[in-house]
Amino acid sequence: MLLIGSTKYTVDGVDVYPDHASPFQYWYIPGRVRLAERDRRKVLSYLWYTDSAADAEGTGFLNFEVNTAVPPATLEKIRGEIAGRTGISASKINLATVPYKSGAVNFSVLGPLATQAAGASEANPSVLYQSTEQVVWSAGSSSLVGDNAAVCSVKFTKEGRLAAAMKEAILSRSNMIAALYRLEFLSMRPSVTFRATGSFEKVVSDFQISIGGQIPLQALLLDVGVNGHLQRIMQDAGINIEVINFTGEEEEGQKWAMQFLIDYFIANFFQVQLDNSSDWKPVSEAPQVAEAIETTRAIEDAAAEQAESEGLQGEEADSAGKELVKTATFLIPKVSIRAAIYHGQQVNTIDFYYSEMKARPTVVLPQSLVLEGLDNPASHVTQVNRSQDPFGRPYNVTVALPPAADLTDAGLQAINVHARYPADAPPNKQTTCTITLDDGKVSGANPLPFQYDARGSADVAYTVDYVFKPGGDWSAETHQYSVSGRQDRGLIPAMPEAVVEFLRLDVLLDSDFVWEDANQVVVTLTSRRWTGEKRVVFLSGKDTAQTLKIRNDAAFRNEPIQYKVELRKGTRVLHARGPETALDKRQIVIYDRFAGHVPVAFKAGFAEESADVVLFYQDGDFQWEDAFTLENRQTVTRIVPTLKPLRASQLKFSYEVTPMDGETYSVPSASGGRTVSVKSAL
Repeated sequence: MLLIGSTKYTVDGVDVYPDHASPFQYWYIPGRVRLAERDRRKVLSYLWYTDSAADAEGTGFLNFEVNTAVPPATLEKIRGEIAGRTGISASKINLATVPYKSGAVNFSVLGPLATQAAGASEANPSVLYQSTEQVVWSAGSSSLVGDNAAVCSVKFTKEGRLAAAMKEAILSRSNMIAALYRLEFLSMRPSVTFRATGSFEKVVSDFQISIGGQIPLQALLLDVGVNGHLQRIMQDAGINIEVINFTGEEEEGQKWAMQFLIDYFIANFFQVQLDNSSDWKPVSEAPQVAEAIETTRAIEDAAAEQAESEGLQGEEADSAGKELVKTATFLIPKVSIRAAIYHGQQVNTIDFYYSEMKARPTVVLPQSLVLEGLDNPASHVTQVNRSQDPFGRPYNVTVALPPAADLTDAGLQAINVHARYPADAPPNKQTTCTITLDDGKVSGANPLPFQYDARGSADVAYTVDYVFKPGGDWSAETHQYSVSGRQDRGLIPAMPEAVVEFLRLDVLLDSDFVWEDANQVVVTLTSRRWTGEKRVVFLSGKDTAQTLKIRNDAAFRNEPIQYKVELRKGTRVLHARGPETALDKRQIVIYDRFAGHVPVAFKAGFAEESADVVLFYQDGDFQWEDAFTLENRQTVTRIVPTLKPLRASQLKFSYEVTPMDGETYSVPSASGGRTVSVKSAL
């Protein structure tokens, strides 16, 4: 898995990171979006038509395909750079693109073009954000495999007054049209150990004042921001972070620790008010809201990193970051947010010792101006005046096919496309065109060479058949899918994501998972997405995360996934839980049966080489014993499982010490929340 916060190389705008385990594995993240090419021609077309001579604005359809392909020459330069810095032979370096968990593509127009789009959001539900400087459309999802191809298709109507302006922008190669990817992947963040102290009461009070008590979620995410805003408030409120250990620069350790505190604050103090309700609920009870906040925070991190790489600072960096967040935005739930002090068992002060190294979602935002490198722009624009007779004029319909690399990664054998024009004509009056992609080879003309009928109809009926190879990495119950539809924009999308979902589901044990007497953890998964059960088994000592790759019908993509967990010793079940519903359909974290996992730090305070330590904890009938060796000058953190949630200061335990050259002694009572100094003797 990619390791963030360690060595990083940047070659030709491509960021490269090492693997967290293998010294020969490196992962690269493209920084640019490019117009796709087929037969040495950019995949971009614009159809602009007017109803009459008096229709100056007209209606337009813009279709283009973009990807994040990295040229082979750049990949070779990357290998050379790694080899030169590490001494590893270039032939031994395994270089691969990051396996993305999700991907979305937005398309935007900037500056003067945006002013032509008044009211665009009212006429087009795909408009995500609009201001006098920018309009952002959702262009759907990318393929997530191979070159990460994405097809963008946007209709510009008369109401928006943008159709004619867009034509002129293309013809003049205007740098006002941009595409931005929002790609998410799992990365291993560095190990960090820190101590945090302070009170959240002032944080809540200052946050309430800054937003006027409550605020729409969209305004919080797009205008105020989450990470930077809360970080400033926590610093002003005196929240103190002491980084004890971090595998990197201390400043980076402070950033990771602050991210954890923001996670903690949102989980414990954020409340949401859903539509048509006067009640306020914790964010944890509104999964879509929690996901929107988490996604925006990841986008903010990526935007901040990009601003830093461009040398921006202060307000200039904040402004650039917020604009990038708006460009990468998504459909945000229409709810209100506030922060509040709960009553009851909530802890409003913090004084804890925390240590972890775990995987977390990371977002990158490759982008570019779409028209860069466009040769002969006039050849990409088709103008039609509907007041004239369109009969017989060429009507080229482009079929958007996935690149060869996508076919391999998805296990796709063939795609067959059958298109019929005009869509409303009887079968014996229709023209049929076929294109086939079989084992990477295309048969048939693309674009499809139709001719306009007497009415100038743009509707094309089509059927796309997808045939997948049996076997391979993907688990599936069928190998052939079909989809039928109609298009009137001169573009037929033949991407497998239209009919199937490529589900990559990571199943992993929590970093503090306690095995007790068990030697197996059996996770059984069920869903309408597949027939029967799927099973994942972890063995004690071999608890590496496992990934299920499931290909299922897209009609079931919103079906929940249930799972149950059994801790076994041999064939005997010690503990069982579930079935539960997976809230994250990309990752399931398996927790043990304990309500609390309290860290206790032991610091060597003796001169001998080492000492053996046994930690004892008891709660009623439950007894816990943990034996370990403490080396000279070493600080070790042990996790004590508890049956109920405890603050560190509430934990009471005892321990026994056997110095290397001394007599065994016992400490009958000790408390958590502070470092235990282990001496040679009492």
